[in-house]
Amino acid sequence: MTRLFGDLQLAEDSVQEACSVALGQWSVEGTPANPTAWLVGPARHKAIDRIRRESRRADKEAAAMQFLEPTDMTSTDVSDDDSLSLIFMCCHPALDPTVRVPLTSPDCWPCCC
Repeated sequence: MTRLFGDLQLAEDSVQEACSVALGQWSVEGTPANPTAWLVGPARHKAIDRIRRESRRADKEAAAMQFLEPTDMTSTDVSDDDSLSLIFMCCHPALDPTVRVPLTSPDCWPCCC
């Protein structure tokens, strides 16, 4: 496999996947007459599939990035996630229980008004 594809990592990964498939299939159907040939075939197919998938990856990532909406990182508004974090911090057990409830009241949040 390494000689065929010139990539040791690709060869190792594809042979390992073929061995995994072989363990499942051979335990049910029995060992084939030529196990080496059986392993080389699926390993070669898996390596070719991976090479094809990786060759199209950049185009697919670029197409996916077009669907993302640009975010405005300069906004000072508090998002819902920030509000939830603030509520959890105000309810921390280290704070006095009589202070926790008033701190979680929206009236105490000048940044959210």
